[in-house]
Amino acid sequence: MIIFVICLLLISALLLVFDSCRRRAIKGGKNTKEITLRLLVRCLVLALLCCSFVAGLPLSIAAEKERTHNPEKIEVELVKITSKTKQQSTYSTEYYVYMDFEICNNTKATLDYVEIVSEFFDKNGKSLGKISSDFGSSHSNKGLGLSKGESVTEDSYLSKYDLTSGTLFYTLYTKGLKGITVTCTVTAAAWSDEYTYTGSSSANYGLLF
Repeated sequence: MIIFVICLLLISALLLVFDSCRRRAIKGGKNTKEITLRLLVRCLVLALLCCSFVAGLPLSIAAEKERTHNPEKIEVELVKITSKTKQQSTYSTEYYVYMDFEICNNTKATLDYVEIVSEFFDKNGKSLGKISSDFGSSHSNKGLGLSKGESVTEDSYLSKYDLTSGTLFYTLYTKGLKGITVTCTVTAAAWSDEYTYTGSSSANYGLLF
């Protein structure tokens, strides 16, 4: 609607210019038919150029927003793993794996929320499993509030009541990051200006720990 109004205003302005130039030509005693034709052609060309420019504005704005909120510029690294045990009762023990993630915002907007999927590989490159984590909130008063270039360390944890050998949870609990490579992929993000990004949903990652 706004683009349509702008186009109408531009065309109206061109018509006014056309009429003004035509009147001057008539007063000057020039060949009005030839002058009118030339002015009409010029006005039509200018109108088409203006409409093309205005029509391209939304695409330019959308492209700029994508550059400003490029999720690939959000860097997330798993920097530390800590194992803990909590005795719930005489017959029940709960095992915990705490993970510290360093989040660095290299986008141009203030980052409030990020969701990631971490995939773990052994020394031979074999995938051991994936874990989904999210930090901050899309609500401004509870968000990360990370401006461009700022970073923060956030923690997440897993817990189980049994230690089954061969699982990702068991490996992380007993070895931590020793001999393990981790890749963190941003699957969703939200910024303080209400722009959001949703990539591959964590529900499609077949999470296993």
